Amino acid sequence: MAEFFLWAASSPPAKKNISKAKRGIKYFTDLGWKLKNQTLFDRVVKSSSSSAKLNFLALKEKQSIAELKKISRGEFRKRKVFCLRGGYGNLRLIDLLDEAELEKKKKLEIWGYSDTTILQHEFFIRYGWPWVHSPMLAGLKQDLPKKMQSKWPKAGGEKEFQFDLKLLYNTRHETIPQSALLLGGNLVSLVSWLACRPKVKLSKEYFLFLEDIQESGYQIDRALVQLRSHPFFKNCRGIILGHFTNCPQYEEVLENFAKEENKLLLSKLPVGHEDPNLPIAMGRKVDLKKVTSKKFSLKVPNPLYE
Repeated sequence: MAEFFLWAASSPPAKKNISKAKRGIKYFTDLGWKLKNQTLFDRVVKSSSSSAKLNFLALKEKQSIAELKKISRGEFRKRKVFCLRGGYGNLRLIDLLDEAELEKKKKLEIWGYSDTTILQHEFFIRYGWPWVHSPMLAGLKQDLPKKMQSKWPKAGGEKEFQFDLKLLYNTRHETIPQSALLLGGNLVSLVSWLACRPKVKLSKEYFLFLEDIQESGYQIDRALVQLRSHPFFKNCRGIILGHFTNCPQYEEVLENFAKEENKLLLSKLPVGHEDPNLPIAMGRKVDLKKVTSKKFSLKVPNPLYE
């Protein structure tokens, strides 16, 4: 029987989303999966109504690390770990991960997005673990428009999915690889992580996926200036945009950045802080192909295909 785990590394779920999170759990249990740490969910629900200090955190840092250590116990090749919510909290954990005594060979596949971008990249750099940029449990398949339902990955279904992307800017005199890693996530969270990891760099080429919510034009530009000054950005071979929800000027700012850096810029990946927000396998190779002068296709692995 397939198993899955919950982890609360950021903020507790809002009261209005607790019933949705329960539906998210039911979605996977109806698939025949078994939730292995229901008690964690019960604790986090209780903390969501707490008036304690720092109640923007679902658990204290030491508690989150202890839960992660429990999840990693036993013998296994890979375990799926679903984050309950984004918000804030991941950045407080990255320097405590050694206490969890994780092993590289025992992969934890972290499902989530937004603030979770931080720990997903930390695990990738430390251990090489791929992850899934996905809705939280409170925003799973039941909220997708009907026309996107078929794109939701199915266990044992198609091996990969294809998305059509719109060209916003094409690089000059630079060869775009047909296959490369796909990294990235929430722009501001990614830049926050990089600020704490000034020496992180990658030897492999990659495409950078970005999304965000409620950031002004100058805030996006500031984050991009920070990004380009970091060694992590050196081997980026193209930028793929998801939703930039309530972000005025984002396209204009990112097009200007792409021209300055001579980077391929594509948009229309249905991922981010609004519907549809499809789960995308990250930290793995994807295939990018030019279809027409204004259109590219992106093939990504099905995160539920085993």
